[in-house]
Amino acid sequence: MSVLTPQPILRHLLDRLRVNYVDSALYTDDDVLTMLNDAYLDACESTMILRTFTTVTLLANQKEYDLPTDFSQLICAIASGSQLDPISFQEALLDFGSAPAVSSGYYTYSGKIGVIPTPSAATTGTLMLLYAARPTPFSSYDDGLDARFPIEFADLLLHWVRWRVQIISGGAERVAAASTDRSLYDNRLREMRRTAETVTRIEPAQFGHVQTRRRSLNAR
Repeated sequence: MSVLTPQPILRHLLDRLRVNYVDSALYTDDDVLTMLNDAYLDACESTMILRTFTTVTLLANQKEYDLPTDFSQLICAIASGSQLDPISFQEALLDFGSAPAVSSGYYTYSGKIGVIPTPSAATTGTLMLLYAARPTPFSSYDDGLDARFPIEFADLLLHWVRWRVQIISGGAERVAAASTDRSLYDNRLREMRRTAETVTRIEPAQFGHVQTRRRSLNAR
């Protein structure tokens, strides 16, 4: 009795794309993989679906700290039991003196997170971050989706690639079809965005609950 081996998801998507609008005479498999990576990054960043928890140790007299290498957007930051408010980098450059205008804020730029006011010996501790991560790019069709990316939404990657191919190929008929695929992509994005937990004013202890729930859902 033969055993069926599941096909890697990207190879399945490629097969579907080759049947639908991606002419192998015009676009190589490498071209399609590049477009799939573009779609994957856009979908993950637009929906903030790859949510990750990390901690940063606050040090006295140190205002800025390195963010994780896969950082995309910050969802929530908590220090000393309180949620910090986002401030602009321009505000952070102001000299607040001994009475800061923002008592518990943060700003991000170029792979850094800054805390306002600067921690002192009395206010050191742990900065808890919940952030949306960038996905690891696909290097081949044998790669899989990130476990936090709901596989039932893999079809939106198809719509992105078909949209791009039809726009590049040109022609009135293809442009009309491209509009349809772009609309389908945007609709699926909105649906996937609703599957991501909405994190607002959460307490530190709930970070673990959010991550545990995500792992539980992916294990099903």
